[in-house]
Amino acid sequence: MNRATVSADLEPQHSRDEFFLTESPAGRFILEQIAKAAAVNQPVLITGETGTGKELLARAIHKNRGTLSIIDCTRLSKELADRELFGHVRGAYTGADQSLPGLLQEANGGTAFFDEIGELPFDTQGKLLRVLQEKQIRPVGSHRQYAAEFRVIAATNRDLKQEIAAGHFRQDLYYRLNVIRIVVPPLRQRPEDIRMLLRHYSSKYRLTVTEDAKSFLLAYKWPGNVRELESAFARAAVNARSSVIGVEDLSATITGRSADFQMPAFSSGLSSLVRLFSSLEATTRRANTEIVSECCAQDNVRSFSTKDWKRLQTANALVTHRGNKKQMASDLKVSRTTLGRRLKELDKDERFRHFLEHVARSGEPE
Repeated sequence: MNRATVSADLEPQHSRDEFFLTESPAGRFILEQIAKAAAVNQPVLITGETGTGKELLARAIHKNRGTLSIIDCTRLSKELADRELFGHVRGAYTGADQSLPGLLQEANGGTAFFDEIGELPFDTQGKLLRVLQEKQIRPVGSHRQYAAEFRVIAATNRDLKQEIAAGHFRQDLYYRLNVIRIVVPPLRQRPEDIRMLLRHYSSKYRLTVTEDAKSFLLAYKWPGNVRELESAFARAAVNARSSVIGVEDLSATITGRSADFQMPAFSSGLSSLVRLFSSLEATTRRANTEIVSECCAQDNVRSFSTKDWKRLQTANALVTHRGNKKQMASDLKVSRTTLGRRLKELDKDERFRHFLEHVARSGEPE
């Protein structure tokens, strides 16, 4: 499959090897939307989880047409937002010993990118809306207005409709920004892109990733998305004992920040089975059998059958959800009756008794 990329035309302080890599259907659709957005001068709203690359997409849409003013709304307090955005004149407030332009004045003729627009103070939202409507800026403490012709791109990891319902975001500003909408799916919904990024970061950090480690990474949910994936590679490159990294090298960099792989230690060979469980989910059944067989051989555990595999899934869900049967049934996509039958079968299997003992010690089953 051909690699689809879009160069982000980055500012000098950013690395030139930063780009949006994709070979997934969702990613290719995003590239089409970027091309359309870049061709017209309309507001763009980019939504997606933290670390999905929203700023890179904004840079690609901007395409170096004038100044790109990046406005980090998470850093704009209620007290500072107005003067940061609109500027101020000398004497506007105590300590204002000189006039300074705001970020929106600097964006005149170019693009203003509002990163995490959902964090913008509510009162400032109304003032921003007026600027977008009238294309005029009045600095704090000034009686004059200045032209404000700029393209606006906004990004957020919040559900702005929920923020509107909660009274935290202005509905009229939402409609002003939501002309072109680009939704960036989380990395866990784009397995093809994970594979591409694995190849890219392996080359960038000069690492060779074992097949088990690849499966492990493909199965991980990546709450931090692309940013977290690269961070995992960067840490592995520093901490790995060689240029070949395995599950142990990567899991050590990931488990420190995510509960998904914070499994307890088990005896009787089940330790590595638990460690590799998520990697098995991402592979084919044939690959599952091969990896399980290798794992069992290493830990002196007899080979697992298809029925055993289901028990392993149930055992993993049992520990993950600490005996909460409602969550377990939802995770396994089975009825409570089926779950109860599986748990009875699990209780009869000595190889999984450690799971049950752990749940009894660490949590109250529902």
